[in-house]
Amino acid sequence: MLPLYRVWLTYLLILINLGVFLVETVLGLLWGAGLNATTNTCMLLFFGAKFNLFIQAGQYWRLITPIFLHIGIFHLLVNMFALRILGSDIESLFGTARFAIIYLVAGVGGTIASMLFNSSISAGASGAIFGLIGAEAVFLYINRDSLGIFSDDRLQSLLGVIIINLLFGVAVPGIDNAGHIGGLLTGALVGWLLSPRYEEIPATLPDGRPVIAIRDTNPLRRSLPKVAALVLVIVVLVPPLSRYAPTDHIDVRVARACGYHITSR
Repeated sequence: MLPLYRVWLTYLLILINLGVFLVETVLGLLWGAGLNATTNTCMLLFFGAKFNLFIQAGQYWRLITPIFLHIGIFHLLVNMFALRILGSDIESLFGTARFAIIYLVAGVGGTIASMLFNSSISAGASGAIFGLIGAEAVFLYINRDSLGIFSDDRLQSLLGVIIINLLFGVAVPGIDNAGHIGGLLTGALVGWLLSPRYEEIPATLPDGRPVIAIRDTNPLRRSLPKVAALVLVIVVLVPPLSRYAPTDHIDVRVARACGYHITSR
């Protein structure tokens, strides 16, 4: 049986997302945006939604903040339900530190993909959540010898989840499939670098009985420099890549309508 880690960061992330949503709603009421403030374009821009025009202007923090924003209560609840399930799986299998890295880097990867292929304002944790799916798939593949038939069954289930969600994204307007795919691929890559790689080795108990011990041959101290190098590459590439991000002809007007002073390009 593979070792499992205690889960707590998943619940903290859910609380953070709920808290941000509550703050948006309360401020929206105070500022006259109504109960649906989280769907208000100006409120979304104020709180840090992905907006290509602003990212091109140097607001690179908008690659991170959308991970904690949601557009409407249904969007929030669906993502938090998925985070509760997938986050618990990944945190218990990878440990809290690795889980945090996968979640954040995959979330940023999803936002970058959205920036490059989607001109719309967007927000949500779904890129990071798709990253968890990618990381779990990689974990199951790497440790398939230790997990046996469970690995194959679970991989098939995850593949079904991916296909259904991507088809849903194609069929329903307003869903950011680019962000989902970007998060999925980034999560798989970071998961490959960070995933525990368990090896069964013969061992002996103090009383002389033989047992099979489990050893992780890819501890965090070994894999972390590789992830740090990946993050550095992302940081270096984002500014030049952002110049190729598509923008809409009404973006400047949207920004001005929300009180931002920006000149036409």
